[in-house]
Amino acid sequence: MKKNLHIFMMIVLAFVAGSFVTQQQNISSAQSNFTDDEVIALVANSPQFASALQTVTEYAGGWNAVTFNTQNAYGIWRVYFTSADDESIGWADVNPELGRIYSWDVNISATDAQKEAVIPILKDYLSRHPDILELLDNPASYDYYVDYNGWDDQWGVYIAAGEYALWVTVQFEDGYLPTNLNNPQLTGIYFPDLPDYDQWLQDTQAKAVNIAFANSQVGLALRGRTWTTTSERLEGDMWRVAFLVDDAVVIVATVDIETGDVLEVVTP
Repeated sequence: MKKNLHIFMMIVLAFVAGSFVTQQQNISSAQSNFTDDEVIALVANSPQFASALQTVTEYAGGWNAVTFNTQNAYGIWRVYFTSADDESIGWADVNPELGRIYSWDVNISATDAQKEAVIPILKDYLSRHPDILELLDNPASYDYYVDYNGWDDQWGVYIAAGEYALWVTVQFEDGYLPTNLNNPQLTGIYFPDLPDYDQWLQDTQAKAVNIAFANSQVGLALRGRTWTTTSERLEGDMWRVAFLVDDAVVIVATVDIETGDVLEVVTP
């Protein structure tokens, strides 16, 4: 009985394995029944790409595409699109046997005319947005400069408010093309003039040293000598600056970089 059951199980497993191999062979065969042009046309005429490629044709004079059969288990072909001037437009993963695009991305640049057209729309929207009004008293009084990021489907807006300048991002409904300008939504607010940490640290340390060195007691201790410094942040705007001669600490000053005051001077 056990021997017969074992034989039966081996037959079932062999059948399943054979079916899987046959299925994979059928998929592989189906993959090879399409030409490159057929696969490209399938994607180019899809809702995901048709309007985008028409836009590219209008501003760049046309587009190009290449594709290849990835030979993976799902029958996927990868298609790449570029404009006539070789700018990347997007890509897609498609199963031509099923006529299905599983994943894609589209990047369409905005023309100068499209940028000019969107500025008054963005300016009107942002100058009334509560998040912008919280930062700027009269946002409409500044110049606006825009750019379009097709990969992220959003507009970047530079509000030229001097030291209060802002960089904000706005996305329109169905905004995967720069011509779609319905229902704007503010997606980000950035402060372009902020230094990175390394720059902040370097500038702050230099400021602390300058404040400390201006102190008469520190200046007297270092007069006529070649010195170096080390500095450390104590708390808030308080810094400790040590002045060294031949690697030995000569004098130490604690300073407040906000007020410019020297709070304490000590010698070892």
